[in-house]
Amino acid sequence: HTLLVSSLRHIGEALSREGNADLQSLLGASFVRFSHEAAAHRQYPAVSEALQALEVLEQRQPALARVLEPRVKVGNPLPEFIDEALRTSPLPEGLADVFRRMPQATVDQVASRLQRCARRDEWERMIEMVELVGPPGLAHLSKILQIRPAQEAASKVALLSRLSPEVLEELLPDRLRNWDAQTHDLVVRQLAIGLAPQRGRLLDRVYDIFNSNVLPEVVDEMGMSGDSSITPHLMRLVESEYSQPGASYLQIKAIEALGRLREAKAAPLLRPLAEAKKFWGWQYPRELRITAFQALKKIDPEWAKDFLPRCGLSDEELKLAALDPDPNTPWLRQRRYERLSLPRPLKGTVHMGQCEHPISIQLLSLGGGMAQTKCHIKPGNTVPMEFKSGVQSIHTRVLVREAGPQELTFELVEIDNQDRSRLRRPLTGLHSQGSWKSAAPVVSPARL
Repeated sequence: HTLLVSSLRHIGEALSREGNADLQSLLGASFVRFSHEAAAHRQYPAVSEALQALEVLEQRQPALARVLEPRVKVGNPLPEFIDEALRTSPLPEGLADVFRRMPQATVDQVASRLQRCARRDEWERMIEMVELVGPPGLAHLSKILQIRPAQEAASKVALLSRLSPEVLEELLPDRLRNWDAQTHDLVVRQLAIGLAPQRGRLLDRVYDIFNSNVLPEVVDEMGMSGDSSITPHLMRLVESEYSQPGASYLQIKAIEALGRLREAKAAPLLRPLAEAKKFWGWQYPRELRITAFQALKKIDPEWAKDFLPRCGLSDEELKLAALDPDPNTPWLRQRRYERLSLPRPLKGTVHMGQCEHPISIQLLSLGGGMAQTKCHIKPGNTVPMEFKSGVQSIHTRVLVREAGPQELTFELVEIDNQDRSRLRRPLTGLHSQGSWKSAAPVVSPARL
């Protein structure tokens, strides 16, 4: 490749000095042809040399550079270069220089690929690529977050959370205030897949800005973050007695988050929820007691062992619990609950405006599920859902994650303790029979 590098250097130097239009045309055609050959044969030092020559040409012959630049870059298949970077370690010689000379395009390509990324090792390689781009790449990301439309700006949150968390913390609150619920949902999912150690604190800081429809997943992610500094907020959610819709579900989510964090300071708050009695029985709803006991089993195993024989809860109920984050999983997205395949679909309806549409739920967990339906609901919308388990109806409100011609995946955003207890019953039986699907790779954003 030395000859190709030398040839491109000499042609580039000649172009930058040449004033004759005919000779510029001939030299330009040769320059484009050589640069395409370099890209086709993955001669990255030569590709980098061509890009450097274009930079010099922009300074000395800007009009000529504007003509040649698109012709040269059409022949540089950046997506294929990134594919090779993901497959090869260490990077092929010269490829890092190519990324540095195409900072904006490299960052945009990596950010778009992140939406389809399933594995953690692939994600870490993407982070390395953007780090190689250096300050121009970070400046490009920051500018997008500042001024670009909501969906485009939000899609860069994962990269910024890892590479420039201080910039994200400064810029995100103001932008969130002007975004809709669907974009808020995208921000939370971006922070989740970013895996930044600071994400819990950032979510804590902007919690009050988020649309209420995404608060359950915000609290989930606070628990998955591993950051115990946010536990005062979670404990306040447990203590609060709101009358607003969805408050009881947020309380459940906060208890699960405290359990995931193994927060010892929460034990005195949670024990009364599991232990307290009144004259005719237990003081708190069964679902709240189950969740509090499950969290305490993680926080204070000795207490849980002592209380278990007299807790009035069955082993089967207690086994169906919120999943902990797994630091050793190869997968980027983790499920919050075990997902179960139902032997017989649960029939129900979703409500859109004044219309009801039948659904048939095939997969279900304590956090969401997948259903067959002929109606089309735009992903990101929240709709009331009702379905039957035996003779009992379960009422909830769900956020539609994905929707195809015949099915949709959904995540619960509101369910009261009584309905959640009804939901737990069929799942408990299936779990005890081992009829559950593993918390395995999920390429889609759905996390049932």
